[in-house]
Amino acid sequence: LKIKDKTIALFKYNGKLIAFSNRCPHRGGSIGNGTIIQGIISCPWHQWKFNSKNGKAIENELYCLKSYPIEKRIDGVYIKFIYNGF
Repeated sequence: LKIKDKTIALFKYNGKLIAFSNRCPHRGGSIGNGTIIQGIISCPWHQWKFNSKNGKAIENELYCLKSYPIEKRIDGVYIKFIYNGF
């Protein structure tokens, strides 16, 4: 998904939608082009792995994906996104 100048990776895992920044903190790979297997998101560029529950990198928890809360409403699905741009 693209919102303003940001891109968000949206996954469906175990019937639940989850949203993270689409940019891997390692080298900027597109997380949305990666995979999610057994709750682990893998970046397609260098295979960095992230926990889908909290976005923290498996190899080094100092690195993490920014997560965005998702809310299901009667009229659709909403991603809470705060835009601080101009």
